Amino acid sequence: MKYLYKHGNQFWYQRAVPLFLQEIIRVKSIKVSLKTNKIAIAIKRSKLQALEHKKMFKEYSEKKGYLTNILKKKNKFRSI
Repeated sequence: MKYLYKHGNQFWYQRAVPLFLQEIIRVKSIKVSLKTNKIAIAIKRSKLQALEHKKMFKEYSEKKGYLTNILKKKNKFRSI
């Protein structure tokens, strides 16, 4: 399973933050304890974390695109 690893007796979820977001949230990876030592439970919780982070990354990327477009429009008006 992607993003899943065991440390000691507990499973953890770890995922790299996309480069464009590292500047914004100032972390290179996200680590979350899944608070279980059972693989079946860890896989379910890991999938939930992956969905949550995928959604978060998408929202940030959409906001970044929105802000970039606004700045481009402002620069067009300044050059006129």
